[in-house]
Amino acid sequence: MADLDHPDSYPFCGHGVIMGKREFPWQNSKEILGYFGKRVSYARRHYKEFIAKGIDEGRRDDLMGGNLIRSAGG
Repeated sequence: MADLDHPDSYPFCGHGVIMGKREFPWQNSKEILGYFGKRVSYARRHYKEFIAKGIDEGRRDDLMGGNLIRSAGG
């Protein structure tokens, strides 16, 4: 599994809120965790596995760049 310790504590990342390490009152972590299970501990574990799997897949060119780059064919 990819190392996800850093995003847990990064101050500008919602990952830490979802993992219960930070609190942003405007972020609804319950909704996100609801996609991964009913119990918080179970959902957090599966959310973390989901994120790690995406990191392991690497960068996707079709998701890189902004609208201008994509509309210009880049």
